[in-house]
Formats: sequence, structure tokens, C-alpha cells
Amino acid sequence: MKNKDVVLVLYSFFVILLSSCIWFLIKGEAFQKVLLNSFAISVVGTIIFVIGLYVSKIKK
Repeated sequence: MKNKDVVLVLYSFFVILLSSCIWFLIKGEAFQKVLLNSFAISVVGTIIFVIGLYVSKIKK
């Protein structure tokens, strides 16, 4: 992975984490549950993003 790819992966992780935290807080969940669910969603979303990044690089 190049530095640009690492920055994209970290950026996507934090964007997904922040947006899912806001979404769960708006729903009125408990704070500990919000953090746990948001972290799980962020990990899964980042894995999907990395797979998509590699697939797009292979197809080039």
C-alpha cells in the first residue's frame, strides 16, 4: 500500500466511525453501546473499502 492508500483507509474508518456514532446518538442509544456498535460498523466498512481498493487496483 502506498501512503495515499493508507490515508484513504484511515479517513474512511474515521468518517464511518463518526457518522455511525452520530446516527446511534440521534437514535438515543446508551453511550457504551454507541461506541461498541460504531466501532464494529467502522471495522466492517473499512474492510469492505480496502477490498474495493484492491479490486480497483487489480482491474487497472
